[in-house]
Amino acid sequence: MADGNPESRVYAYEIVVVGDDPKAKLFKNAFFEGANAGVGHEPNNGGTTVEMPLSEIPAGKKLTIAVRPVSSLGTKGKTIGTTFRV
Repeated sequence: MADGNPESRVYAYEIVVVGDDPKAKLFKNAFFEGANAGVGHEPNNGGTTVEMPLSEIPAGKKLTIAVRPVSSLGTKGKTIGTTFRV
């Protein structure tokens, strides 16, 4: 669900990573790996992997990562986030 509607399909993800300095945020957009596949035929059972070089990750002993699904029409779903210590 990209916008709370079970019929809405995820097209991409907005990703934000924040370190110790909240002003130094990393913003990334990633396409859903199955965005161009038919429903039910997505690769990797619908999973999408995003890799970021360590040099791009904000500095800090605490990192917060937030991901928000987006539909092809630009509607946005609920943000999912987590914080962990490195």
